[in-house]
Amino acid sequence: MERQAVEEATNETTVFKRTRMILDVLDQVSRLRPDLQLNRALDRINSKLELKKVTKLFRDANNDLKTFDQLRPVTLDRFTSLVHELTKEEKPEKTVDDINTLLFYAK
Repeated sequence: MERQAVEEATNETTVFKRTRMILDVLDQVSRLRPDLQLNRALDRINSKLELKKVTKLFRDANNDLKTFDQLRPVTLDRFTSLVHELTKEEKPEKTVDDINTLLFYAK
C-alpha cells in the first residue's frame, strides 16, 4: 500500500491532455514557429494556475483559427512568452518523506 502511494506521488505523467483541438493548434504553431519547443514546455506544467493559463491560451488560439483561419501574431507572442515562462525554472523533484494514512468510516 505504501509502495503504491509513493509511486503515485512521484509519477511524472503530464497533467495537460492533448485533445484534437490542442493538437490542431500545436500543428499550426509548429508550422509558424518551428524553433519553439511548445510540446516540451507543456510537459513542465506544475500547477493548476499554469494549467488554467495554458488552457485559456489554447482556447483563444482555437478561436483565432475558427475566426481568421490562422493564428494572430499576438497569440503567437503569447505562446512564445508561455514557453519562456515554463522553461525558465527547473521542475522541482518530487520526493516522498512521510506517508500519512487516513481511515474513512461510513455508517
